[in-house]
Amino acid sequence: MDKNYGNIILSEASSEVNTIINDNNFDRFLVNSSVSDNSKKLSSYVANDIRINSNKTAVQAGSFFLKKIDDSNNSFESIVIKKQKMTISLLFSEDYVEGEITKTQLYLEGLYKENPFVFREVFQRVWLDLFRNKNTYELRNFICVASCLEYEILGDKADAIILAASVYDDKYVNEAALRAAEGWGNPQLALYLNGIRDFGISWLDNYKKSVIDYLGRMQ
Repeated sequence: MDKNYGNIILSEASSEVNTIINDNNFDRFLVNSSVSDNSKKLSSYVANDIRINSNKTAVQAGSFFLKKIDDSNNSFESIVIKKQKMTISLLFSEDYVEGEITKTQLYLEGLYKENPFVFREVFQRVWLDLFRNKNTYELRNFICVASCLEYEILGDKADAIILAASVYDDKYVNEAALRAAEGWGNPQLALYLNGIRDFGISWLDNYKKSVIDYLGRMQ
């Protein structure tokens, strides 16, 4: 290659490079590249911050709702305990007389209207407490009071008390269970009574059979 021709090429190349370096477009390119990189970094920081704050908010919201649930559970429990004590107090203060409305019955009916969930929990806890502590007389009275309540407001709580009272070691509690089943008149109770043992007491076994027959006719 001719030496002079080579110098011309180098000179033109250098001139072109200088033009690019000194050109305002190149400055803008560098600035825009820098801004773009910084924008990406800023966007990344913002997104990360949003994720962190969102996570914090989610945790705080979760903690808030858990606290509310705990507070609600504690409130429900304290109400149930209070109503349970009141029911037992009334029960121990009076005798059940067939055909008469007891204070315990009125209290339980009022409690159901006030809060069905509290009522059912109180009802269950009362008879379980009497059953455990062998308060035989009061358990019998409570079952008799329960028989005066509508079966629909008791639901499976009625089924449970029938089953428990039917196997209780006291003939008068057993009789009260049969009386309650007869009073409620729900045919499915006959299935429970059919499944329990005979009492070994003729008049009680005869009563059991008559209640089962009566409930069978209710279908």
